Parts: sequence; structure tokens; C-alpha cells
Amino acid sequence: MDSNFFESPVVQSVLTGTDYPASTNYRQGPSLEATWAKVDLYYKLCNRGVISEEETFKLLQSSMRRSRVPGYVAKMDMDRKKRHLCVPSMAGWELLALVSAVFRDLKCDKHKQSPLFRLIDKLRAKKLLNGIVTFNYDTSVEHIFRDNFHNSFYYPCLRHLDTTTKLPLMKLHGSLNWQFDKKSDPPSPVPYETYGDKLA
Repeated sequence: MDSNFFESPVVQSVLTGTDYPASTNYRQGPSLEATWAKVDLYYKLCNRGVISEEETFKLLQSSMRRSRVPGYVAKMDMDRKKRHLCVPSMAGWELLALVSAVFRDLKCDKHKQSPLFRLIDKLRAKKLLNGIVTFNYDTSVEHIFRDNFHNSFYYPCLRHLDTTTKLPLMKLHGSLNWQFDKKSDPPSPVPYETYGDKLA
């Protein structure tokens, strides 16, 4: 989905240029990865003082203020103290909000008919499934385990989770149900919710 992310119907149903003006400014065709790479590059260059996006901020400020994405204006008010990097910072935040809006509730209503469920079920039945590694942020695997296998998985990269008789689920690009704990040393991801139930 990444290569045509911005052109896919599910993204088009969520995306409006007026709600995501900063990331639209850095858009690299239909690719999410290329757009994210450009946003990251601009953020690093601005943060190190190599370039400034203050003029871009002046041009986009009024459209950014009109965004209807929850929490947008509060985030912008915090970021605009550093006008030279406000636009790339907000663009990264917008992309996270967009990905979350697209994937948060994306799930298969009939798990037992999905190819993913059939694969997991078959591997478990043959005792060939020792863990799952995925680059996806969505929670499709978690929904399958919650609805069919009694939540019998854990995230190896997260601390303080019960791993007894559970399958490791490694999400190398993170997950929509994680948040970043800046207070830990070093900073690390922590689960903030799972389908309305707290992870312990």
C-alpha cells in the first residue's frame, strides 16, 4: 500500500488537503515512505540550522490553523515557537495522525475468512508458528489473536509484559496502539491501549 498510499481509496476517504497542509507541502507523489523521508530530512536540516522553513510557515500558517484534525491547533501552538522547523515538525505529526486515522479501525469483520487468519491458524495447528514479524502499523494481527486465540501474544520490545505461553509479535515499524514514553531512559515505546483493554 505504501507506493500508492495517497492514491488509495481508504486514504482518499480520510485525506483532505485543507486538514493536512504541512505534509501536503512535502508530498512526494503517491508514496508515504518518500514523503516521510522528505519530511524527516527537512526536519533534521532545520533542527541543525542548515535551512529554515520560517517563510514556508508564514505561507501555510493560516491554512494550518484551519485544520480540523483533533489536537492540531494545540500542537501547532507549541511548535510555532520554533518557526524555522514548525512546518516539518507539523508535517511529521500530520502523517502520524493520517496513518492512525486510516489504520486505527481497519480490520476484517470476518476473521475466519481472511487469508491472514487461515495462515496463522494453519501454522499454529502444525506447531510451526514461533513468532510473527511485521512492518505494518495496523492491528489486524492483534484483532485475530484477541478474537480467536485469547490475546496469546506479546510485544518483545515492550517492557513489563507477561510473556508466559504467548507468541512474540515483533512490529518493526511500531504500532498504532503504542505511544512513545519520553520519560524512560532511553526513551522507548509503551502500549497505551488495546481495543479498549489495557495491556498489563
